[in-house]
Amino acid sequence: MKYTDIIKIDLTDNEILEAVKHARKESFLDNLRERNEFVALDSKIRGYMGEIFLRKLFHNVGIEMVKTNALQSWGGDSDFEIKTHNSGNLIVECKTSLIPDSMSTLKNVISKCDIKILKRESDFTEIPIDIHIQIYFNALRKQRDSKLSQIIGQVKDYSDKQIIEKLGLRELEGFFVAWIDKEELNKYMNLIDEADRVWHFSLRDFWKCPLTWANAPKDFIEYLNKK
Repeated sequence: MKYTDIIKIDLTDNEILEAVKHARKESFLDNLRERNEFVALDSKIRGYMGEIFLRKLFHNVGIEMVKTNALQSWGGDSDFEIKTHNSGNLIVECKTSLIPDSMSTLKNVISKCDIKILKRESDFTEIPIDIHIQIYFNALRKQRDSKLSQIIGQVKDYSDKQIIEKLGLRELEGFFVAWIDKEELNKYMNLIDEADRVWHFSLRDFWKCPLTWANAPKDFIEYLNKK
C-alpha cells in the first residue's frame, strides 16, 4: 500500500461519545508503558473509535461481528471475531496508533513503520490472529501525551462531554492505513532473515510487518466479500 491509499475515519459526535463511555467503563492493564491517567484513557478511546469504524464497515458488507474483546485460548484477548460468508469465524486485531514525533507526518510513517503485531509467541507461524488492521491518528505521540498530561485533576472530575472537549477528540482525525491477513504475513516472514522478524518498542516486542508490504484499505472489502 501507499500513502494515497489511506481512508479517513468519519465518526459522528454520538459515536465519539460512545467510545468515551465504553473506555471509562473498562479497566485494562497498561502493559506497554506507564502513562498519565488522561493519556491512558485517550489510548482506550482511540481504540474504541477504531472498533466503531470497523463495526460499521463490517455491517455494510454483511459481515457479522460475533465477539468483541474476547478472551482467547492462547491467554490474550482479540479485538473481535467476525463471521464471514463462507470461511467461518476469523479473529481480528486492530491497532490504533499516534505518529511518532521523529516521523512528523503520516506519509513518513507509512514509508518507515509497521503494522503493530504484538509478539506473544516464539514463532510467527503460531500467531493466532487472522487479520491485523492498522489505524493511525494525525497527532504526534509525545506532543499529545505532554498536552494531555497537563490536564488538571482526574478523569473522574469530568463528564463524558467534557472529556471530549479536554482531549480534543472531535479535532483528532483517524485513518485506516493498512491491513494484512495471516497468509500474506507468513509470506513476508519467509522472505526475510530470522534476525529481522522482530522489532522492539518500550517494554514489548513486535513482529515485523512494513506498512508498505501490507494491503491497501480499498482491497479489504473485496477480501471480506470473498470470505
